[in-house]
Order: sequence, then structure tokens, then C-alpha cells
Amino acid sequence: MISMAHILVLMLLAAGGPSRNVEAKEIRDVVERFVQAAYAESGQQYAIEFRNLPSRVLNIPDQGRLQVVSTPGLTLRGSVLLPVEVFADGHVVHTFLVSAKIRTFGTILTARQKVEKHLSCAAISVSQCSGETTNLPPDAVNDTAALEGRRSKRIIRAGEVLTLSMFEARPLLNPGNAVTLIVKANNVTIKTNAIVRESGGQGDIVLVQKGGRGDRLKARVVDKQTVELIAQH
Repeated sequence: MISMAHILVLMLLAAGGPSRNVEAKEIRDVVERFVQAAYAESGQQYAIEFRNLPSRVLNIPDQGRLQVVSTPGLTLRGSVLLPVEVFADGHVVHTFLVSAKIRTFGTILTARQKVEKHLSCAAISVSQCSGETTNLPPDAVNDTAALEGRRSKRIIRAGEVLTLSMFEARPLLNPGNAVTLIVKANNVTIKTNAIVRESGGQGDIVLVQKGGRGDRLKARVVDKQTVELIAQH
């Protein structure tokens, strides 16, 4: 690995063509523009700390330029290795790595008190502060709007940072709800009363009982008042 004190020498045989040297500032600027473009849409606040930055690149073609390569799975947060290419005469003539730490900052939401399982997010008290988010999970919640219509999936400790994985969509139906059960057969539609026996959201399959008694049947949730019997084979 190249330290900042070393000089990266590129053995580029440009057939005697004109060449130039690239100073560390140009490398730094290229990396900073790349990160800025990546975060431009989201408005993410960040800071870059360079760790191994070549102090100079020697003898690149006069018209050569530097470009950072966006590799699959590259996450611009925490410690990263960024491939930088020297591009000249229509092709890549050399690649080297720049090591950096990208720190991110933003709003952090935590549970003000212990949250019980299956509690509506509307009833959850949260604390909000600004701070470094570099080491937080990728799905950390930074806006309570993201939790609308959801409920806690598990118990959340007081002071725990909130993430989307802690929550699930609030079901339309819960055990004991009275609904209309639609039964379709031979181009005939029959409607009857039923009682829901398990939670479910729109499109989910739940168990119901006609009139609240008898066999439990599988039905698809249509809306808050209606389920449709799944054809029995």
C-alpha cells in the first residue's frame, strides 16, 4: 500500500508524447467531486478524511484525466477504497487506489421510553438529535414520517436508535374483527358474515370463521371490512 510520503510512479510509455505530473490536490479534488455527486440528490452531510493519498502521479499523458470508478456494492460511508483511473487516448492506462474514511452526519431518532411489541408508531415517544451517522445501520430512521402507518415489530429499549427493520406495516385486520366474507363460485357471489382469527394487511391471507363458528377458512384481505374466500381444492 502506498503511503502519503511515497510517490506513485506510473510507467506509461506514451511513445515519446508530451506528459505531465498530477499533484495530490488534483487527486483529492476528483475524489471529492465524486462523493459530492453521489450525495447531491439526498443532501447527505458528510466529511472526507483521506488516509493514503498519493503525493504525486508522474508522467501521465498530457491529455490524461483522472476518474473515480463506481464499483458494484460500493458504499460511500466508513472506510472505503476508491479506484481511480487514469484515462487517456480513449482508454484506461492505469488504476490506483485511494483510501479514505467518509463520515456522515444527520438526524438521529431514538426511543424516549421502552416500546412494547405491536405498539402503533403514533403512540411512540421519540427523541431527536443531530450527530454522526457513519456507524448506524443503513436503515436508521431520520424522520418520523417514515413510520406512519406502522407498528413496532419487537420490544425496543429506551434510548435505542430507531431503524425501519424494527417496524412493520400496521395490519388492516386483527383477531376478533367482524368482516364480510365474499364467496365466489360458478359465477355466483355470496356474502356472509365472518370473524377474523389472525392479523393481516391488504392482500394477506388470513384465517376466518363464518359467523365466528365452525371450520377456519383461508381468505384474502380486500380492505378493512372485506375478505374473499380462497378457492378450496
